[in-house]
Amino acid sequence: MPLRLTTLLSRNPKLIEQHVRQLADYYAGNNLLCLFTLSASDSVDWTSCWRQLRRIAGEGKIENVVGCLSSPLNNVGSKEDGKNLSELLSCSIGIFEPGEAVAFRSQIPGDRQPQVGRWHSFRKHPEEAPWNESMSFEENISWENVWKQGQDDGAIPLDLQGARPEDISAFLYLTDRSYQGLARSLTRHYPNASKLGLVAPSTLTVNELPSTLLYGDKPYSEGAVGLALKRSSASYTSGLNVHGVQAISPSMKITGSNGNIVESINNTNPTQLLLAALEKADSGDKTSSSYSPMQQFLHERIFLGVQDSAGRTSRMYQISAGDPSRGPLSLMANQAPSSGSTAQFFLRPDSSPFSISTAHSSPQQSIEFVTVQEILSTVEPDLNDEAIHTLGNRFVTASDAGVVMHGEGSQVESVALGCPVGTHVRLDRA
Repeated sequence: MPLRLTTLLSRNPKLIEQHVRQLADYYAGNNLLCLFTLSASDSVDWTSCWRQLRRIAGEGKIENVVGCLSSPLNNVGSKEDGKNLSELLSCSIGIFEPGEAVAFRSQIPGDRQPQVGRWHSFRKHPEEAPWNESMSFEENISWENVWKQGQDDGAIPLDLQGARPEDISAFLYLTDRSYQGLARSLTRHYPNASKLGLVAPSTLTVNELPSTLLYGDKPYSEGAVGLALKRSSASYTSGLNVHGVQAISPSMKITGSNGNIVESINNTNPTQLLLAALEKADSGDKTSSSYSPMQQFLHERIFLGVQDSAGRTSRMYQISAGDPSRGPLSLMANQAPSSGSTAQFFLRPDSSPFSISTAHSSPQQSIEFVTVQEILSTVEPDLNDEAIHTLGNRFVTASDAGVVMHGEGSQVESVALGCPVGTHVRLDRA
């Protein structure tokens, strides 16, 4: 089990730096492993915190300290007192014995983004282009090959080459947006292990790096860093919750899919089903936008959620394109759900707030990654605020770029890039 999991929340960056220093003093020189994240902010001396935590690993072992700069908990509230956590800086720290984990860095390349579909960042207004012109569903395209450009399933991070599959219970990794090669490698070589990834946010305004991944004494902006958690120390179970999503359809059956394309739902046109669901949801909600269903698709993020045998949503995909006449829906994923899967359409406004528990201590150790709304300004510090809130036994961190999760034994991502704001994945010590 981890020696320590803790999350620090405060408006005062000096208090966070002080607590990090005290923690480093306590564990210094013990050749331990450390996983940490820190809010990307001009007000926090992230290099000082990083330097302090490297003392935990001891001389010659600094590569056992891995971390990244993360997002603040933007638009997130506390379940216990309703406090707005957006105003707080956060720092999460996990400390592990050498026999509990293996630190690694990956340079396995990910996928190039294929130029198909109607991507959110390039959407046109409805008057500029008809909906069915935004996606061309060509015949004779190998969608599997398109999505897997550049993959090397045989590659494995050098640091993990001595780690046997039967010895690893779970992976935690912090990554740039090109995580797909690493995810496939871990799924192939460690099929039974849970895998949680945090896609590091942009840090251009903090240090001019696209993202900031920390490994040993060097910052990186590409690749991934992480920990492989050993089974001999403890077993872990993964979980998924998506806060604030609204189901806009009943449960349906996927009756045809190919690559990342859903071709048929309930043996009918899936895009027309989505339009009907949006129209029904709009007519039943007097506070909803005045957009037509077609305009809603262009302006809002819509998802397809897949249910497990217990009726719980176990996978969530963002819908990136559709064609009302031909029918197919394109998903932001490597692989669409297979025929026979049970699914629903979901809508989630990015601006909707959600809450997480901020209890001072938890009886169960957990590591939690949360997707939050993008924030354009940094947290305003308050050097006179003497309050610091500590979450004991919990490592809670956030990113506006997304999270990735493969449940134990799963070959398919539960969530990935394009997941809804409010996606909350966790790894609990069993």
